[in-house]
Amino acid sequence: MKHTVSCLVKNQRGVLAQVSAAFAGKGINIESLAVAETEHPEISRATVVVTGDDETVAEAERQCRSLDVVIRIEDLGSEEFYARELMLVKLRVEPDTIPSIMQASELFLARVIGMTDRTITIELAGEHRALDGFLKMVRPLGIVALARSGQIAVSVGDEEEREL
Repeated sequence: MKHTVSCLVKNQRGVLAQVSAAFAGKGINIESLAVAETEHPEISRATVVVTGDDETVAEAERQCRSLDVVIRIEDLGSEEFYARELMLVKLRVEPDTIPSIMQASELFLARVIGMTDRTITIELAGEHRALDGFLKMVRPLGIVALARSGQIAVSVGDEEEREL
């Protein structure tokens, strides 16, 4: 089963290694990992997407909670949450492929961020499935380079973050 885990952690050296080791130590593969500073510069949010059975993932989460660098951890699968990912894709461009690229970009609300004589670079943010759908449409046109950020997520609820 897929789990999206949100961790508030102290913004210090080695945190990422400690959190990822908790999952790796249980034999859980991390599919996506995104970390960045929050509204509090001393705190970062790590969004970790993993696939594993519920019990093993819960064990890894308990191990994370025991780390002194982890402020709070929650498995977002137990509630509604918003999730997005950023993707940059550089496509090979030919005069006859430009309309198809632009049509796909418009359909998926992507935007052109760069263009040369031979390539066009597209930026797209959205749900994982939408990014996969865009790639399915443009893959036949020739992908030159692809970079994905990994998923970031926050819960839907109105409650403010608990006291940190």
